[in-house]
Amino acid sequence: MTRSCLSYEWFFLIFFHGILLMCMSSCLKSATIPTFANETDYLALLDSKNRITQDPLQIMSSWNDSIHFCNWLGLTCSPSSKQVIVLDLEAKRLVGPIPPSLGNLTHLTRINLRNNRFYGEIPQEVGHLQHLQHLDLSRNSFGGKVPTNLSYCTQLRVLDVAYNNLVGQILGHLSSLSMSVFRPLKQLIKPSFTGTIPVSLSNASQLQYLDLAQNGLTGIVPQNLASLQSLVKLNLADNSLGKGKDADLDFLNFLANCTSLEGLGLYNNTFGEVLPSSIANLSTQLNTIVMGRNMIRGVIPLGIGNLVNLNVLGLENNYLGGTLPPVLGKLQKLSGKIPTTLGTCISLEYLYLGGNSFEGVIPQSLKNLRGLEDIDLSHNKLSRNIPEFLSKLLALKHLNISYNDFEGEVPSEGIFANASAISIFENEKLCGGVQELHLSSCSSKHPKLHGKLLALRIIIPLTCITIFVLLLLYFFPTCSIVKNLREGVLATSSFEDWQLPISYAELLESTNRFSENNLIGSGSFGSVYKGVLPRNGVVVAVKVLNLQQEGALKSFVNECNALRDIRHRNLLKIISVCSSVDHEGNDFKSLIFKFMCNGSLEQWLHPESDEQHQRKNLSFLQRLNIAIDVAYVLKYLHHHSQTPIVHCDLKPSNILLDEDMVAHVGDFGLVKYIFEASKNLSNTQTLSCGLKGSIGYIPLGNFSTK
Repeated sequence: MTRSCLSYEWFFLIFFHGILLMCMSSCLKSATIPTFANETDYLALLDSKNRITQDPLQIMSSWNDSIHFCNWLGLTCSPSSKQVIVLDLEAKRLVGPIPPSLGNLTHLTRINLRNNRFYGEIPQEVGHLQHLQHLDLSRNSFGGKVPTNLSYCTQLRVLDVAYNNLVGQILGHLSSLSMSVFRPLKQLIKPSFTGTIPVSLSNASQLQYLDLAQNGLTGIVPQNLASLQSLVKLNLADNSLGKGKDADLDFLNFLANCTSLEGLGLYNNTFGEVLPSSIANLSTQLNTIVMGRNMIRGVIPLGIGNLVNLNVLGLENNYLGGTLPPVLGKLQKLSGKIPTTLGTCISLEYLYLGGNSFEGVIPQSLKNLRGLEDIDLSHNKLSRNIPEFLSKLLALKHLNISYNDFEGEVPSEGIFANASAISIFENEKLCGGVQELHLSSCSSKHPKLHGKLLALRIIIPLTCITIFVLLLLYFFPTCSIVKNLREGVLATSSFEDWQLPISYAELLESTNRFSENNLIGSGSFGSVYKGVLPRNGVVVAVKVLNLQQEGALKSFVNECNALRDIRHRNLLKIISVCSSVDHEGNDFKSLIFKFMCNGSLEQWLHPESDEQHQRKNLSFLQRLNIAIDVAYVLKYLHHHSQTPIVHCDLKPSNILLDEDMVAHVGDFGLVKYIFEASKNLSNTQTLSCGLKGSIGYIPLGNFSTK
């Protein structure tokens, strides 16, 4: 009987262990193998992973079967259905195309692939994602057109495809969507969206942010944009909108309906109407109006003072006349620095800028305003010392600089000798001045000694560091860090360090309408002109492409793509590009470079007959240094750039010399990339240039003595 009981106990024990093992096995399988319900998502993600050609951060290494795909980096799944609802791979440095299978992730509500290097066309299958609310593909290398069937994504609220290589016209059919943000294109390289602003765009009644800046838009602004009553920001800057005639700004009469409007950008277009008085009827929420670089006439309306929240008002480079409205003095939301251009208003007698948020110093240019009688700069954030020139303004009767952050010694001459004529309250770092001010004395232990000690604390460490670096360069020239320093890899001449966009009109003015007197040289794809930018007086070299010449557009795109990814002190520094239309309506493309005052190496080695008396012979040391400079930049291009690059047209005329006779290599129109895959090809197939370049020049790598 006892033996029978024991056998039953063993039987039940083994049975329950078996059930437990089966449950554990089932749980493990369900953790790693997708169920039939979400197998489609799993396969679509694997297809996307397989399309990635470069993954320097090893993001895709987490996309494996050891964990459920909902735990893969960059993915978020619905807790209930375990299907992907968010794909966020922003700034992961990924390279590759987007596969059509992305459209199989049918529950996606958000796609963020911003700031990578995805290329190819945006697949039409994205238009199948009916739950999609947010699509950000900006700052990539996508080409072609935006899929027209995005209008089927009826829940789309944010569309941002700026900074790509997309072409075409603005997508009027997207106006049926309830988008709150529409930022279709802001372009640095290839032609941007062209044509007119579609009238149907006004049907997007929920639109809050409409950013169409830096495109090739023409025509007039539709008046029915005023029906976008939820509009918060309207940016139409850097286009060719307007016709330089009356009625260009009529749409402003209707924008008063946009009661939530906070920003209005019309900078750098061709608006030419008289500035309408209806601008005073715009939303009182407006904090920014930028309308500079147009052809606007007339006077500034008196009612502009109604815009009480205005802190940025840009009307520069227009044809405005008359006097500044006194009501501008009522605007108390202004910020930034006091503009130095105020110094040109030599008839100014009263300057009231109190109660704003100005910061920085009082500009020296105000010393030109010798007729100033009253200055009020109180209740701002101004700092540093009180400038001495204020004591020399003989007409000045009252000065109020209270409630700022001034420091140092108060002058004791001029208006500062009369304590009742100045107000300097709540500037706790001030000292000295006349006795009636009751300020502490500026003893030798106070600011000056402190300043000297501070200077010594800065100068001594900097001197030691400089000596150390010089010794390092001298004694350890083979050190990798030193080589990087000497080769200028850390120099900042990248495509991202651009200044503000430069318009066609500005280039026309800077080169004296592309005068022959400004012509520096000509090549197979265009001409180079010397120019002086009117905005800052910088001397530049403007390379204008001849788009009628076959291959010129491809050369332009190649050069832009190459300069976007490389940086080196011996590369010709690019300042900006201009992709627009000229005064005849033709496509216009140019690159703006830093001007090299000593010309090209070609001009030194083989001067023209009229240059013989101007040029000096290159010394042996100069020739050696130029050769070393070129060698450094070639080594960088071949071995240290993100993707190895072959110049394919290196010759003396493409080597420019600056004021110190330092060589800079330019003209990357024929550049070619060498990809890793080429290592597996035969010797006859690894040539990335072919027989390209200038007549009389063939890359040495194209021939072998074998």
